[in-house]
Amino acid sequence: MNYNLKAIIICALLALVATNLKAQDEKSKFEYMKGISIMSLGDVALLGKHVKYNTGYNNSGDMDTLFKKVKTPVLISFLTIGFNNQFVVKKFGDDKSLSVNVFPTVALSFTVRRAVSFTLPVFLQFNSGNVSTFDTKKETGFTVGVGAEYVNVGLVNLAGTAEDDFLFDDNLGVQGYEAISYIQPAANIGYRFFNKNEIARELNFRYSFKTIDTYAAFGQLPAGETSALSQWFRLSYIRYIGY
Repeated sequence: MNYNLKAIIICALLALVATNLKAQDEKSKFEYMKGISIMSLGDVALLGKHVKYNTGYNNSGDMDTLFKKVKTPVLISFLTIGFNNQFVVKKFGDDKSLSVNVFPTVALSFTVRRAVSFTLPVFLQFNSGNVSTFDTKKETGFTVGVGAEYVNVGLVNLAGTAEDDFLFDDNLGVQGYEAISYIQPAANIGYRFFNKNEIARELNFRYSFKTIDTYAAFGQLPAGETSALSQWFRLSYIRYIGY
């Protein structure tokens, strides 16, 4: 997805919010729901591909960095903290609504020599039943949404000093897998309910993806390996506050 298309998606979402807010009945109040999610091992991503090298003798008999293989880095989050913000922009009676949901998340995640990730998805969400409006009497409900997600992977460098750039034994150095950020399409679906303490909860699954360039520290990409599909899978268990 190019930058122009990303800008169009974001502008369209913002325009939809403004249009629906203006169209709301003047007597109806603006509704905002919020919830927090703390998860362990709820976030997994396949981050495209990167090229691995070994040191060895090239065809000229000189010591060189030699292509070994292409590997798919896997990101695993051991602790994920997210905050779901639901802004209802259109109500359809007491039990259904359209909302814009913003769900910033920070994760203690690890991938190739880097740690910590941040994501910021924005969804246009359809809600039915529980947590769709403050007026609904439904005990359960569901939600489904589509949108875009900003991703920043590898905020903390674990590779050590710059000297590691020259240690090619089965690993890449500091420059081997840099912190990356991009925007990708995303979708989510969730089931909402009250627990035994009458606290609104949601079990939510999110999927996002993007084709990204293969990373090669020394430009030795094999044929057909110039790009790969990056995929994110996230499970969130949300506790709504003040609902």
